[in-house]
Amino acid sequence: DNSHIENAARRVPVIIINGMVELPNTYCVCCDEKSAVSDNVSLLHQKGCRRILYLYDALTYSG
Repeated sequence: DNSHIENAARRVPVIIINGMVELPNTYCVCCDEKSAVSDNVSLLHQKGCRRILYLYDALTYSG
């Protein structure tokens, strides 16, 4: 049931990340999670962070 998404899309544009919904005013995009995590870890390392913990609560393609 996507009624909550449909209701929100009546008021504001809705962006769905890594999902697909065909509703007016709703836009779906795919996120390259592997590159995003790699880029963020590299940035943290450049800033001196050495103890970085990665937590996730769901299995995804790149998780």
